[in-house]
Amino acid sequence: MEAGDTTNQHLSASERQMQALTANGQNGEEIPRNEAGRDQNQNQNQNDEGSSANQNQVPHPSQVADPAKSATNARATKLEEELKEMREQMKEMKSQVKAKAARNLNMLVHRFESPFTKRVDEYPLPAKFKVPQLETFDGFKDPLDCLDSFRTVMRLQDVSDEIMCCTFPTNLRGTARTWFNQLETRSIDTFAQLSRAFIDNFIGGRRSTRPANYLLNLRQKEGESLRSYVQRFNKEAVQIDEPNEYVALTAFNAGLRKGDFLFQLCKDPPKSMSELMYEAQKFINAEDAFEARDEFFSRKRKEPEDRRFDSSRNRSSKQDYPKIERKNVSLSN
Repeated sequence: MEAGDTTNQHLSASERQMQALTANGQNGEEIPRNEAGRDQNQNQNQNDEGSSANQNQVPHPSQVADPAKSATNARATKLEEELKEMREQMKEMKSQVKAKAARNLNMLVHRFESPFTKRVDEYPLPAKFKVPQLETFDGFKDPLDCLDSFRTVMRLQDVSDEIMCCTFPTNLRGTARTWFNQLETRSIDTFAQLSRAFIDNFIGGRRSTRPANYLLNLRQKEGESLRSYVQRFNKEAVQIDEPNEYVALTAFNAGLRKGDFLFQLCKDPPKSMSELMYEAQKFINAEDAFEARDEFFSRKRKEPEDRRFDSSRNRSSKQDYPKIERKNVSLSN
């Protein structure tokens, strides 16, 4: 019994060793397998990452740049920038125009102060005073003519110096009005000061004057009437700077053509230009009367001739028609 138990124990021990070795072997095989699986999984993950990276590196067909489209986009961008710049420039120009308009309006409303002193500005106008209607001065005519005309009209109304100052600007326009608006504020106290400043500024527009001996160059043209010669002579005489009556008389007589009027002047020479013009006017009236008489008689002579011509024309027109012989024509049933 003891021998049998010992054998059984040895067998059981050997079996246990065999089971242990078997278990160890199985565990040893499982460990490499797990490690191999993990390595395979890591390689798979790396392959997946590589493929995804490759996919990210390869561009999509839609992402490939088109040269024509890129050029169009560049032009559009450039146009947008230019439009933006133009808008900014227009905005700046509008702001400048508004600022200038505001300055002009401010000048008209606030800045414009009279160049006259307070004494002149506050002088009361007469109750029945009316502003004279004269030809306006624009800066391109003779300033002396304008000033003399204004003074003459204002003297007829017997107004004061202050009223003349306040009324004179109503006859100015254009560049002359601009000049008046630019006068220094409160600098004019009398009409003499205003006249002096006016002449000094527009003296360039004064018509040129001529010496008295210039009239000696005038001559009556062939076939020119005395009326036309007198008008032309007087037009030139008013432009003489220092008129001399003796020179004027001599020049008028020297310019006349030979005729009845020159004979009359030589027979009874006038002593002044007014006497000469009086005699010239009488002769002009006589010439006009003779011309009217000649025209009347020429018209009278022409009327009978016209009537004779009309009557002869009527007779000739009647003879032109052929004579028609009338014959009795019997009507048969």
